[in-house]
Amino acid sequence: MEIQGFVYDEKKKRYFRLTPDSKLNDCVKKKISLQNAVHERKQIQPAKRKPLFIPDAVSFRESRLMSCYSNYSLQECVLHARLSALKKQKEVDVELYDFRGNEMKHATCEYMIGKPENDLLVATWRNKDGYILERICVTEIVDEGVSQFGQRDKQLVNAFPPANKVVDFEAGGDQNSDYDVIMCLTNHLKPDSTFSSLSIYFETREAERARFIADHNLNFEFHEAFNACAGILPHTFAIGGQNVIRLFKPFGQSNNNLRPSFDDHTSFKVKGIVSSLKFDSNGKTFFAGTNKGKIHRFDVNVKKEIQTLNLKTRSIVYLHPLQNSNQLIASCHENDLLLVDFRMPNRHLLSYSGHVNDCKKIPVSVDEAMGIVCCEGKDSVVRFWSLQSGKLLHSLIPESNANEDCVWFSHSWKCCQRSPKALMFGTASHMSVYF
Repeated sequence: MEIQGFVYDEKKKRYFRLTPDSKLNDCVKKKISLQNAVHERKQIQPAKRKPLFIPDAVSFRESRLMSCYSNYSLQECVLHARLSALKKQKEVDVELYDFRGNEMKHATCEYMIGKPENDLLVATWRNKDGYILERICVTEIVDEGVSQFGQRDKQLVNAFPPANKVVDFEAGGDQNSDYDVIMCLTNHLKPDSTFSSLSIYFETREAERARFIADHNLNFEFHEAFNACAGILPHTFAIGGQNVIRLFKPFGQSNNNLRPSFDDHTSFKVKGIVSSLKFDSNGKTFFAGTNKGKIHRFDVNVKKEIQTLNLKTRSIVYLHPLQNSNQLIASCHENDLLLVDFRMPNRHLLSYSGHVNDCKKIPVSVDEAMGIVCCEGKDSVVRFWSLQSGKLLHSLIPESNANEDCVWFSHSWKCCQRSPKALMFGTASHMSVYF
């Protein structure tokens, strides 16, 4: 059966929508008929209940470029065209102030993570006067005509004087609540010792509730240095240091309010320094990467280690578990960006080639709905790969005068559900928005 405006793929047993551009139509029809891409099309499947995203506005040059990628699947060509169309749409000034209330000059963004489901970005900036931790809402800055942040859209979480280093942080919270939860791990450097503090901040966008929520902030000190933290906030979190991981569940079933009880505390022994921690989406399992190139898998409920993988590489600096709970993305200090499957413990599944990193903790953005892995290298080039095949889809080289330090990519921002946009943010003295 023929449907006007659609073409039927015999292999996938489904219809694909055609755009009004006749050049793109010819390209799509040609790609469907290519026999040498059949096996790749079987590997690259759109997310369930998600239609294949074909942008309406694709230039003639981009459609010609798609036709040159004969060894790429149809889905990968569409993603390549979509990513090639990314342009800097706007810059929003970021006003930064240190712990004294003075303007931070020559600050650089050290680290940034995003929570699309919570419409939230969290980032830390540093200069000679210390660190600051900022919480940013995405909703307003993607709208046209907005040139600066409103009071509700960017809030200072905390500021730290010199001799303090923010080593890791995590963000979360209930999507149905009016507050976000941000956890920050800080090392305090003293002449004769180093100790750590873990702070949990409850932040709200409602001014009348801000003071009430802030009264429940928590802070803990440890007489040793830790290097990583993660959690399903605020109920469960973990911190990792040298040869040890500590798991906390302060808000158990017996607690019906925000008063924590730290009777539920478990320590795990590991060899080496824990350089990264991450929980899976359901909070039943967490993963720890070490400077020995190993990934440890722990069960939160039974509180024991259930599996160890040896990637035979250097420090594992970032982990991103996938929704299937068996696979994760691991970023290492040997330019390795790997897809790992715990059902195949003797080797990694894929290597995302071209990534550049030898010493920095760089976050990895993964959009499973689109099947894209995004990461900025130490060379400041932002690269996009196909999640399933590992092929490089697009590289975004910064402008010659650009001073952008961190990026975060997602097509699934809560604020853009009505009009989906691929968003990416670079932060220095300003924030850039790409779509």
